[in-house]
Amino acid sequence: MALDPQDKARYLMFKGALSELPEETRAKIEETSERILSIMFEDMETGGPAVSLAMFKVLEKE
Repeated sequence: MALDPQDKARYLMFKGALSELPEETRAKIEETSERILSIMFEDMETGGPAVSLAMFKVLEKE
């Protein structure tokens, strides 16, 4: 998936900010992000509209 220049800049700023956090916090954020992306890709493949609900449930547990 290609990022447009604005999204790429946001991503790089996020990665920079993330690198300043303690390792444990960084790992938890990365793990949660991976789960959210997994849910999004699964729902895109199936055409399911439950992306928002599933993401909120993941974030709610964190």
